[in-house]
Amino acid sequence: MPTLKAALIGPEDSDYRSHTAVAALLLFVASFVIYTVVGHSAGVVPAVVLGVVAAAAIGWFQAGLVFAWLAVFASLTGFTAVDLVSTSAPFTEIVVTLIGPEGLMTAGVESLVLAVIAYVVGHGLHWGVESVRSDSAPAVEA
Repeated sequence: MPTLKAALIGPEDSDYRSHTAVAALLLFVASFVIYTVVGHSAGVVPAVVLGVVAAAAIGWFQAGLVFAWLAVFASLTGFTAVDLVSTSAPFTEIVVTLIGPEGLMTAGVESLVLAVIAYVVGHGLHWGVESVRSDSAPAVEA
């Protein structure tokens, strides 16, 4: 059973910490670019799918629930940023809206719920695959 610290930020010897932090930044940029190019006709679904798939992958690699949340949060924030940029609001207003209490709480709670579900699914799939692999491994005769 992993410790609470390992469940939240991954095991001590994990190389995934730096990779997942960079991946979250890339998810923000990808979500921003997708909505800039495609527009809002697709709705928020691609941002959610992008973040949830990343969170499930983080769960598969057991890289930490905090990073799964960060991935979903970044993709949802990228969607929100495009929304704000398209209103031609001043840059300071965009930043305040993104990091203000209301914006953080809305995206934070949504992304926390989605990240926990995706992380548990990814972690469970990894556990299931590994248990099937270990059960189906041929016995070595001496």
